[in-house]
Amino acid sequence: MTSTERWKEAQAAESEFWTGIPESTTREALDVNRAEAEFLRSWVPQLPSPELEIGVGGLGVGLVGFLPANSLRIGTDPLPLVTPCCSDELLKEVLARRQSLHFVRAAGERLPFQDRCIGLAVCYNVLDHVNDAPLVLGEIFRVLRPEGLLFLKVDTFSYLGLAKWHLWTKRAHANEILVRAHPYRFSGWAVKVLCRRAGFEIVRTEERGPLDRWVGRSFRSAFLARKPLGEAPMNASAS
Repeated sequence: MTSTERWKEAQAAESEFWTGIPESTTREALDVNRAEAEFLRSWVPQLPSPELEIGVGGLGVGLVGFLPANSLRIGTDPLPLVTPCCSDELLKEVLARRQSLHFVRAAGERLPFQDRCIGLAVCYNVLDHVNDAPLVLGEIFRVLRPEGLLFLKVDTFSYLGLAKWHLWTKRAHANEILVRAHPYRFSGWAVKVLCRRAGFEIVRTEERGPLDRWVGRSFRSAFLARKPLGEAPMNASAS
């Protein structure tokens, strides 16, 4: 878990990023979300319902905004939604995709949903931005029904990359959003450990190769996890 002040700093950096977001960034965000939604569907062709995305961002679209509309889709974020500075046509698309979701302003550490009510949870480029990553995964585990799925994608670092981050980047770039908005940095191994401690089974991964784990650049790794039947979390509050 991060300190309260560190979390506030990360949220301030996120708010600065999304406030007054320009058209080029808006378009890029939509394109990325669209591509990642297709990636998710290549892994899970039959999407369970309801769908919940933790951390849809200021646009309020996320990946679930590009998933089939024949199910209940919910997006959450601790920050309010923003109106991007863009053309009327692009704004219309943002608002249409946003309005097809049920948006709930909430942090991932305190999801305002009943136990075992969600079929698919999505957590894309979010886990390294949160206040308490184990608690977020524990909350996702709680709200998923048995055999429900978690699609998780997060930046992971090699062991050399993590050393560089902690010994140099955090100090040399302390005032930049790269550092301010990221309370956590993970290795792929650490993400799998956190998922298993929360109670999940790892179904599929897309990770770096053996050599790249030691010296490679950062990589946005994908994980598909499942909530087993009748299994309780091992240690959802572990840090």
